[in-house]
Amino acid sequence: MNTVRKLPGSEKYPNAVFKRGITGTLDLYNFRKEVRDGGTAFPPTHTLTVQLLDEQHRPVYKWTLINAWCAKLTGPSLNAKGNEIAIESMEWAHDRIDIS
Repeated sequence: MNTVRKLPGSEKYPNAVFKRGITGTLDLYNFRKEVRDGGTAFPPTHTLTVQLLDEQHRPVYKWTLINAWCAKLTGPSLNAKGNEIAIESMEWAHDRIDIS
């Protein structure tokens, strides 16, 4: 009997995107610039841990991104006619994500 069997393959994960309002610090930009320019943060792979906190700031859920690197850093659109909140965004590519 001929049947189609699914086999496990390589896992694929979408990039993780983190957003926040502009805080007045250039830490994210300086980090990305150092990676781009081949500074001490190169090669740019890191292990990132993101925690979801409850109202008392206790960890509830944790995501760990393995071999992560900053793929994109985006600032606000700077539209003088608009009234949107200034948001910066950092996108991280990674090989694997663990949840605990």
